[in-house]
Amino acid sequence: MAGALLLLLLAAHTGSVTQRLLSRVNQLAPGGIGATALQRAEVGSLVAELEAQRSPFAAPATQDAQVALSGLWRVLYADAPPPSNGRLGPFRGLAFQDIDVGGGAYVNDLRLGDEAKPWLRALLRANWEALDEVTWRGNFRT
Repeated sequence: MAGALLLLLLAAHTGSVTQRLLSRVNQLAPGGIGATALQRAEVGSLVAELEAQRSPFAAPATQDAQVALSGLWRVLYADAPPPSNGRLGPFRGLAFQDIDVGGGAYVNDLRLGDEAKPWLRALLRANWEALDEVTWRGNFRT
């Protein structure tokens, strides 16, 4: 798996692979924090299987991005370093990505404490460039 794998399961991906992936990810700590090499390999294999399936979005990084990606997503699993996985130093929280395709930007949003009223939030803003129809390269700004 190249780069950060942020598991954003789209409603369009249904079926047994999606269910197996969700089941596996839900057995791990939130964000995948502390996953072993074997557990990361299992998740990676399921993600590769899911990616090999035909998606209703032919170009999720470009022309289909608005419908495929816009919105607030909770990060269930990440192989990215903190805080993308929900960890900030010794603290563990909930990680989200707020994707604004129309504005060409997204925010990694780590919330410590209550999800609706956290006692601390860490925001990392980024924009992106589409490398092809299915791949973004993130450019972090803050």
